[in-house]
Amino acid sequence: MFFGGISQHSRGQFEAAVASVSEEAYAADLAAQCHRNAQIARLKFAWVHGAFVCLYLALTPWCLALYVLYGARR
Repeated sequence: MFFGGISQHSRGQFEAAVASVSEEAYAADLAAQCHRNAQIARLKFAWVHGAFVCLYLALTPWCLALYVLYGARR
């Protein structure tokens, strides 16, 4: 039900389709959505973790460059 082909139908058609869904089908669809969202969130936070690792790895040469550029002037 979530996004699939909602925009291809009129509001009335969509409301009728939602009203005709059984509780079992709704629960199965909801479970599938939750599972997919969890997969997306896991991938997203894996990329965020990787970005933080790259940030910390880049911090050392950046600090060294600042020292060389500005610390050597004193």
